[in-house]
Amino acid sequence: MTRRDRFDRSMAGTFAVAVAVLLALMFVPPPGARAASETYPGGNGTTFATGVGGWTSTEDYDGLCVQSVTCPAVAGEFRATGGADGVGDGFIRSTAGPTSVAALLSTSVQVWNGPAFTYRGVSGAKPASLTFSLFKRSGYQELIQAGATANYSVTAVNESGGANRVLLEKGTVGINEEWERAAREAILADSLKVGDEYSIQIRTEVGDLAAILPGGQVDYDNVSLVASDGAGNGNGGNGNNGGNGAKGADGTGAFPPPKVIPAGVAYLYRGKLFVRVKCPKRFKPKCKVRAGSRPNAARARRSPDRSERRSSRSDSRAGHSRSSPGTGSACFAFRRSTRRR
Repeated sequence: MTRRDRFDRSMAGTFAVAVAVLLALMFVPPPGARAASETYPGGNGTTFATGVGGWTSTEDYDGLCVQSVTCPAVAGEFRATGGADGVGDGFIRSTAGPTSVAALLSTSVQVWNGPAFTYRGVSGAKPASLTFSLFKRSGYQELIQAGATANYSVTAVNESGGANRVLLEKGTVGINEEWERAAREAILADSLKVGDEYSIQIRTEVGDLAAILPGGQVDYDNVSLVASDGAGNGNGGNGNNGGNGAKGADGTGAFPPPKVIPAGVAYLYRGKLFVRVKCPKRFKPKCKVRAGSRPNAARARRSPDRSERRSSRSDSRAGHSRSSPGTGSACFAFRRSTRRR
C-alpha cells in the first residue's frame, strides 16, 4: 500500500466520523422540546434554598384578641439552614408566641404571600396534569395536645382578577417534628387560567386557647405547583423547567410514610397500610401483631376470616404495622413472641 492510499483511507475515515457527528446533532431535539413540566413559583420561591424568594408575611387577629394576652402574637420569618433538603437549605417559618390568659374566642392568623408569577401551563399550553405539594414540620405539639387548634391552608390567589383556587383545604399542622411531605394534591388541569398572574398564599391559624400556653411554630419548604404535559418524568424542580419528584416517590407518585407515624394517622404506600402500633405492657419486650380488616361495619363483632388477615411483626419500639388496605374498621391481635419459662 502506497503512502497516497493510506492518506486517502485516513481522510475517508475522518469524513465518515464527521458525517456521523452531524447526523447525531441533527436529531437532538432543541432544549424547549424536552420540557415536560414547569414548576411555580420556581427557584427560591419554591425551594428557599438561598433566600426567601420574594415571599412576604402578614398578620391578622380575630375575635377577642389582645396580643400575647388572650391570643398569641404571630409572625413569619426566613431561616437560612435546616430545611427539608438538609443543612444549608433554607425554609420559611410561622411562629406563635406564648399567652398569659386563656381565650376561646380569639384567633391569630399569619399569612405567607408568595411572589406573583404568570401561569404559562407547560410552554404556554394547558397541561395534562396539575399537582401541588409542600413539606412541613410542626413545633405545635404542646399547644395541640392542650386542646388548642393550629390549622393551615393553601390558596392560589388570582392577581389578574379571576377566581382563586384552593390548593390545600384547611387542616391541622400536625405534631410531626420531622420534615414530611404534607400533600401531593391533584388539581383539575384547567383550574388555573394560562396567561393569568397568580401568587400562592399559605395561611396559618392558631386559636381556641383553653389554657395558658407556650409558643410554637410550623415550618414550610419546597412549595411547588407542578404543571405537566404527561410526556416526562417530572425530574428537576429548582426552576421553571421540571417538577421536582422530591423525597422518594415511587412510580405511582405515592410517597413513603414518615419514620415516626403520628397516632391516629394511617399511610397507604405500595399496597400496604402503615399505622402506629405499640405492644401492650403485658406482652413486652416483644410481641407479634396480627392485623386484619373488617369490611362490613355491621359485622364488627365477628372475628375476621383467615383470608382477611395478614401477619406482621412488631416490637415495643417499632412504630409500623403493615396490612392489606381495606374499608371499614381494623383490628389488631397481640401475642407474645416467646414462651414464658
